[in-house]
Parts: sequence; structure tokens; C-alpha cells
Amino acid sequence: MPAEAAVCFLHLMGGKDGLRQGIPRGATIRGMSPLAQSSLRTRARRDESNPASWIDAPCVHVTRLVARILDVPIALLSLPRADEYRFRVNIGLDGYESVPCRISFCAYTMLGTDVLVVPDARIDDRFERNPLVLGAPHIVSYVGVPLISSRGVTLGTLCAIDHKPRAFAATQLDQLRDVARIASWLLESEAVPRDEQLLEATTLLRQLEEQRAAERERLAITLHEGVAQDLFALRLQLQRLRTSSAWRPEGNGEAAATGAAFTRALDRCIGDVCEIANGLTNEGPTQAAHCRSHPSARAGYRA
Repeated sequence: MPAEAAVCFLHLMGGKDGLRQGIPRGATIRGMSPLAQSSLRTRARRDESNPASWIDAPCVHVTRLVARILDVPIALLSLPRADEYRFRVNIGLDGYESVPCRISFCAYTMLGTDVLVVPDARIDDRFERNPLVLGAPHIVSYVGVPLISSRGVTLGTLCAIDHKPRAFAATQLDQLRDVARIASWLLESEAVPRDEQLLEATTLLRQLEEQRAAERERLAITLHEGVAQDLFALRLQLQRLRTSSAWRPEGNGEAAATGAAFTRALDRCIGDVCEIANGLTNEGPTQAAHCRSHPSARAGYRA
């Protein structure tokens, strides 16, 4: 069993844990030489120090498998990102991380549901003037397949490229379709945890918003029923004093002015508290009506 195939198998069967459990210390793999086993363990330790490699490893092996099945120097797993196709896995196309959508072969692949075969792009009306054909990387033959999820969503493409004209056999294209199903499953399985995390985050955000609204409501009630009512009660006491027989402001102009100023200050405080409470609850009409019921807020009431 080749070391490369063993790594691929163990990655697909359980990732890092599968590799750890599949090759315990002192264990051997039947049919693999001691040197190959040592190389496999070395690779496992190297990958273990790089978590990102474990995330992409299954897709890397699948893409490499495409290159071997079709016997091509370049194989790519591409994902659409805004105005470009970014290479999630790049086998053989050094110096490229993405390609603009306007010149990408994968843009044509994404439009279909089956394999797209271009035996010679130099004589194909769709690609003969493409910069990727006329210049580096000098694409001549191309075969690609869309990666479609179980829900019918096209997630990306899996493609193979050669620098010479090619005619691919029907059996090779069937194998490419099979590998594409595996790649689609890998991408979709990655999306499931993200969807669950998004749902969990959305639920948590909604709960926080509800808690915040409840806190604002409690604060508004406290302002209305506590602070505003206390201020209003104090104003009523002052009003009773000013209308009682004990109130004689005629002989003391300063006392009369002070009483009037204090009454106006109380009116402003009551109005401010009601306005703040209304803003907290976003229930302007109801709470505003409650505040307007205070004599201090009536248009005809004056100190």
C-alpha cells in the first residue's frame, strides 16, 4: 500500500484522530515497507503541527487524485469568491492563487451540471482569445466538473488542465464525476458546522436583544413609576403650599421668584425623565400619553 494512499485513506476516515489511531506507536501496516511507514509517521507529525493542513488535507488528496486519473500536470479545486475563483487546492499551477471570473474556464463549468471538456482551447471560440490560453499558464486542454451539494447548490469546481491537446476517455470522465461527488461531500460537510454556528450565533443575538429590551423596559418603568412620580408628588406638595393660606409672596418678591423657578425646574425634570423613558421603551405614544397626563405637562398649566 503506497504511503500516499495510506495518508489519503486515513485522512478521509477520520482526519488527525484517524491517523493517530490508525498508526499507533510500534504498529505496522501490512504491505508497507519500514521506510514508508517511517515516512508516513514523519508526515503525520509534521501535519499535526500545522492545523490548517488537516482542514485542507482531504481536498488536497482528492484534487491530486484527479491529476493522476486524468494524467495532467495541473488540477484545481476552485471556489467562487466575489469577482474571482479562488483556488482552495492548487496542484501544479505555481504562482496563482485565483483567477478573475471574466477569464476563468471554471465560470463556464459553474453554468452546467456535468463535465465540461475542452480538448483544445486554441481552436475553441469561447477560449481562443483568453489571456490564459495566449499567455501563461498556456492552457490548451481543460476538463472541469461542478461541485453540486445535496441541495442543488453549486459550491465550486474541480478541474484538470494540460499544456497539450487531450481527448479524455469516457472511463476517465466517469471517475472524475465520482471524485467530484466526494469533493462536494467534503465541502458540504464543512459548511454544516458553519451553518450550525451561524444559527447558534443568531439565536444568541436574539436572546441578547430580548434581554436588552427587557432591561430597557424595566428601566423605563422605574423612571416613570419611580423617579417621575416622586418628582410629580414633590411638585404637587409645592403647589399645595403655594395655594395655601400660609403662602404670602406679596411681601417677599425673592421668595415668590424662587418658588416659581423651582416649580419650573421640577416641570423640566419630569418632562426629561418621561422623554428618556419613552426613548428606552420605543413606546412613544403610550408612554407619552402617560406623561402628558401629568398636570405639569399640560399646555395650559403654568407655575
